[in-house]
Amino acid sequence: MKRCDILNIEILNKHIIKITLSFKDMKNYNLTYEKINYHDKKTRQLIVNLLYKIKKTTKADISKSQMFIEAFPAGENGCILYLNIINKKTIKNTSNLNINRPLIVKFKQIQDFENMCKTLTKKNYIKKILKNTLLQINNYSILIIYSHNEQLIKILPILFEYGDIIGYGELNKKIIEEHCQLIIKNNAIESISKEQIN
Repeated sequence: MKRCDILNIEILNKHIIKITLSFKDMKNYNLTYEKINYHDKKTRQLIVNLLYKIKKTTKADISKSQMFIEAFPAGENGCILYLNIINKKTIKNTSNLNINRPLIVKFKQIQDFENMCKTLTKKNYIKKILKNTLLQINNYSILIIYSHNEQLIKILPILFEYGDIIGYGELNKKIIEEHCQLIIKNNAIESISKEQIN
């Protein structure tokens, strides 16, 4: 793990960068955790400046990388940002995924998750999933899912249809579990599917 003094930037691994912003940092951009929104001009300016500082202090240029940015409240009106660099080729190449590397999917609405469960049930794909957990943060539903490689090939198109794959692996899983509220610990997809049938 590499740490930089500016804005508490931590390089957790080659895919994840953690940035801790204090109240003072947020105030400099006239932002609060509640106001952070990528469609907001001030938020975009913050991200641009952070990418510049990351490049300046670590020599890592991720400005052209595809990434998912997750924000969590921290301390006294501060904020923690996780810059998760997404390599879609890696995710779509299921030979790089296995049951020991959980896949993490984000749904904008709970209805999207429910519709995914309905589709998996209709196609009889639920049995292809080994285990799964449902969490929630800021009205977003987060699914952590484990499946064998050969089964994942059939499940992936459905996951892409209803949600966004935001990462994989144990480190991402721990980050999500640390900041999100647990909704259903085990067999979340099965539980929702049974409710839909009843």
